[in-house]
Parts: sequence; structure tokens; C-alpha cells
Amino acid sequence: MSHETYHANVRSVSRSMLADFIESPAIYHGRYVAKTLERQSETHAMAMGTLTHCAVLQGERLDSMLAVIPDSLLSDDGGLRTKAAKEWKTAQQALGKIVVKAHDADNQLADIVGMRDAVLGVAVATDSGVRVRLREDIFQRHGVAIETPFDWVDTESGFPMRAMPDAMVIIDGNAIIVDVKTIADINRAEFAIADSYWLQVAHYTEGVAAAHGVPTDRCLFLFVFVEKSAPYRTRVMQMSANMKAKALEEWRVAVSQLHDRITRDDWNDWRSGELIVVDRFIKGIQ
Repeated sequence: MSHETYHANVRSVSRSMLADFIESPAIYHGRYVAKTLERQSETHAMAMGTLTHCAVLQGERLDSMLAVIPDSLLSDDGGLRTKAAKEWKTAQQALGKIVVKAHDADNQLADIVGMRDAVLGVAVATDSGVRVRLREDIFQRHGVAIETPFDWVDTESGFPMRAMPDAMVIIDGNAIIVDVKTIADINRAEFAIADSYWLQVAHYTEGVAAAHGVPTDRCLFLFVFVEKSAPYRTRVMQMSANMKAKALEEWRVAVSQLHDRITRDDWNDWRSGELIVVDRFIKGIQ
């Protein structure tokens, strides 16, 4: 299933939909209930992330996902502002392709290949002492599910839900999920997990427990971060047991709040109509 098809489905709750609700009930309502707001359009950084995922997880598809725009369609300064260029780009994107300019293609491919090789070369010992080689033990392992969506029904809320991990394999009753993230500064990876990626761990862990019968404490979630530029440094990160437990609690709160908002048809934003008193400086005199 393509990413476009997966994200177009709003009949079940995905991690990204829940993230939108946590950010803003009004945004959730506009995108998924009233459908008056469009999803965020793909940026260059998002496109590079998609291509890197493709190179790592399904390398044979990489060439078919790239569309190099002919120079003859570009404006005099090399932009994609001509009518012909815009129409060509729209047509290629409708086919699920990522548009690049010819003079950028080589550099972008070099970065994608560099990130791919860095990720596939990763081997790490988990907190339980198990040594995991990503290429051999996960991505090339028999029975691994690569970008394969699965569904479940949350018994407490009654919501149909869905998830699509980058890679998942179940070994001896333990689920190992690997998610690849590209990042500009590898030293920011830990902050990224604390800020937003905790939701992904909780959502997928709950899903694996419900759909595959794997207890949440036997679901190992590994984030593999790779820097976007040479030397393509990597970090493999796993949430602590305490942080994972807190993430699962926060996930349950978010799902319960979403259920409540749907029941009451209340989509006012968080703290809407409330006077917020600010009592700290963001930046002082230098």
C-alpha cells in the first residue's frame, strides 16, 4: 500500500491523526471530520525522507519513485514556475513519484545512498543484551513485514485504528519494530523522541498488543536516526521502560479525549477562551 493511500484513509485513527488531535482539536476536525483543511503538502525534506525510507526498506523501488523534470520545462532561472512545469510535476506526484531537478539529482541520490548504507550497517545491543543487525536480523529476515499496515479496534473507545511500521518482525513471542528517521542534527534525536515520537511508540505498541497478541512489555521499538549529510552519523534509541509506560498512559488520555470530543461534537481548541498569563522570558538581553 502506498503512503498516499494509507494516509487518505480517515475511517480509522492513525498515529498522525492522533498527533493532529493532540496539537489541536480544531485542526483534527477540519482535516478528518469536516474535511475543510488539507493535509500538509510534502516538503523537500519530507520527500528526501520518503526516498531514504524507500532506499533502506525497498531499494528496488528507488529508481521508479524518482521523476527528473526536463530542463526544457523550467523557467529561465531554473524554477518550477512555468505552467508546463507545474502540470508535469502534478502529474508525476499523482503517480506517487518525487520530482527532482536534473542538476540536483546526483547530489540528492548521493545523500540517499549514503544514508541507506549507514542505516544498513548498524548493529546494536538492546537493553536486554540482544545484538541486532538491522540488515540481516530485521530488514532481510524471513517473515519481516516491511511497511505493512495492520488494523485493530481499541476496546475502551471502540475506535478502529491502524498503523504501518517501517519494519516489524515477531520472534519467539517478542515484537521488534524498527522506525527509520532522517534528521539534520543527530544530537537532536533524543529531543525528537521526547517531543513527538513518543506517540508513535505508544500507538504501535498498543496496536501490536491488540492485533498480534504481543504483550506491551514484549514489544521492542527501536528508532534508527540517520543524519542527512555526510558522514551520515547514526543513533539507535529505545525508550526506557518508565518513559514507555508514561507514553502509553498519555496515549490512553489522548484517545479518551478524542472519544469525548466526538461524543460532544466539541472541537474548540485547547485553552480556547482562556486568559493565559505569561511569566517568563523566552530570550533576554544579549
